[in-house]
Amino acid sequence: MSKIIPLNNKVEIDIEKAIFPDHGELLLADEDVCAVIIDMELDPIKCSFEGGDCVVIETKEYSHVTLSIDNLKQIIKLIKQAEKYLNNK
Repeated sequence: MSKIIPLNNKVEIDIEKAIFPDHGELLLADEDVCAVIIDMELDPIKCSFEGGDCVVIETKEYSHVTLSIDNLKQIIKLIKQAEKYLNNK
């Protein structure tokens, strides 16, 4: 779930969208099928999809990642989208 921060009780900013506008969307570049999700500590986490109903989560830059239930649901949704794309190309 995105974090909405009220400013002066008038304007709200979606912090996750401000950090990475395309987070949570399947990104297609040549043979690369990937996405970036924002974890609970607001770190951008790259996810790659190669088929087989699986995701590879890049964690080399972090000592750990903190995923919420919403993050996990988002990953499941992205796996399904990637599978559909990979099966139809």
